[in-house]
Amino acid sequence: MRSLHVMRFVVAVVLGALGVVLPTIETARAEIVFGPPVHLGAPLNTADSDGSPSISADELTLYFDSDRPGGSGSWDIWMATRSAKDQPWGTPQNVGWPVNTWNTEAQPDISADGLSLFFMSDRAGGYGGRDLWVATRRTPDDPWGIPVNLGPRVNSAGSEGQPSISADGLQLYFHSNRSGGFQDLWVTTRQTIDSDWETPNYVVGVNSALLDQGPGISSNGLALFFESTRSGGAAPNIYVSTRPTVADHWQTPIYIDAINSSWRDADPDLSFDGRTLYFTSHRLEGFGYEDLWQTSLIPIVDFNGDGKVDGAEIRRLADVWGQYQPAYDVGPFPLGDGVVGVEDLAVLAEYIGTDITEPALIAHWTLDEGQGVTVGETVSGKEGMLFGNPHWRPDGGMVGGALQLDGKDNFVATNVWIDPSEGPLSVFAWVKGGRPGQVILAQETGANWLLANAADGSLATELIGEGRFTTPLLSQSRITDGQWHRVGVTWDGVTRALYVDDVVVAEDMQGPLPRVQGELYLGGGANLTNESLWSGMIDEVRIYSRCVRP
Repeated sequence: MRSLHVMRFVVAVVLGALGVVLPTIETARAEIVFGPPVHLGAPLNTADSDGSPSISADELTLYFDSDRPGGSGSWDIWMATRSAKDQPWGTPQNVGWPVNTWNTEAQPDISADGLSLFFMSDRAGGYGGRDLWVATRRTPDDPWGIPVNLGPRVNSAGSEGQPSISADGLQLYFHSNRSGGFQDLWVTTRQTIDSDWETPNYVVGVNSALLDQGPGISSNGLALFFESTRSGGAAPNIYVSTRPTVADHWQTPIYIDAINSSWRDADPDLSFDGRTLYFTSHRLEGFGYEDLWQTSLIPIVDFNGDGKVDGAEIRRLADVWGQYQPAYDVGPFPLGDGVVGVEDLAVLAEYIGTDITEPALIAHWTLDEGQGVTVGETVSGKEGMLFGNPHWRPDGGMVGGALQLDGKDNFVATNVWIDPSEGPLSVFAWVKGGRPGQVILAQETGANWLLANAADGSLATELIGEGRFTTPLLSQSRITDGQWHRVGVTWDGVTRALYVDDVVVAEDMQGPLPRVQGELYLGGGANLTNESLWSGMIDEVRIYSRCVRP
């Protein structure tokens, strides 16, 4: 299973400011991924239940609910603080009276200005089983005032919960069973902060026939996270819906595969800057019944997959400036806006000249060892074996060292297994030399992923789909001329392409790739025949779980 799945969010984009209206069937896929979930640990999590996180706009205060000892009732609202975003959380403190009582107080949501705390409670004075309440204060340093019920327009004879207030304080998302069935998502609005809440509206386009609850609205109002059982499992998981502007309808929700587990994943709350998603999970790696977790949203800024962000990425943005180009839509957070512009440039500027960690890089061989009989893969840390005594070239590669093979009995058994059926895939490598019919990268019991065509030494791939009429993809670009070439193959789920020196030299339509579990070989074919063994140098081999666009 790949450690990280690229999350491409489908949103319809209307470029009104540019005078360009895209058809409603057009979609944008922001190149932003979710990193691996991180358990928030102690002292936030305990052997009891800790959940429903709500992070302050400055990310220095985290509100959550817990049934840990030391509270006023069975469930109380707690808070923890830290001095800076890179500092550890302090010991959580009970928010205390008048917010907490001997009844249940849970599912807190702090407003962007830090002056309103919305929550759910079954305390006296409500209109149904559980109601929405709000406590306010004059300044962030003042104590909370007496909570106020949001009234009979918002609350019903049923139960309401999980409030999520918009950054401007004028929209409140929540879930309710007022419709008489499962929980659904609703939203109420008000004209000003001092106005009354209006009659709630059903969130069209997001709700399903099953359970939908726990909404979390992004600070820009363009992404709505929530939990749902629509996938058919017994436990809810986290989904997200997006919209081009706050005036548009919500689009079809997407399951966030990278962070969901086989257990309940719920209560999503996005940081104000859109870069961190806090949530609750019941997965077994926690301390208690449910724990607090977080994950980072990471933009794909290395457009050409060369391991760095430099002028090449800047030029690429300039080439598509103002256009509908989802592949370069890395800003604003959380999920882009579908248009290449200043927001994307601002995100890119953060990474220029810095060491970057490519979240979709699933295998990388630098081939810089210089000596020995093993080859290290940097992502997994696994070591492969050299066969036939290839020659190390410590200073002879395009990036540091390289490995030279003799085309007779040399190859590398990598000890790395990658299933090509799991999603988008890209492979790039530097090569020099070789002869027609020889293979750069292949998979045991599978296909030759990159090779020199036996007819003329041009780049080819035998990585093909499962259909009866699929064929290898051949180019007319010769790579066996004794010069260094950066070669690659990509598949985005629909299109297969070959690259030589960062230029597309062949492409076609290709369906799903077959499931294969074999080991990868460097410098030899899938069957390791003598004719398939590479005679030349190989350097800097990279495999991505995304479609790289040089």
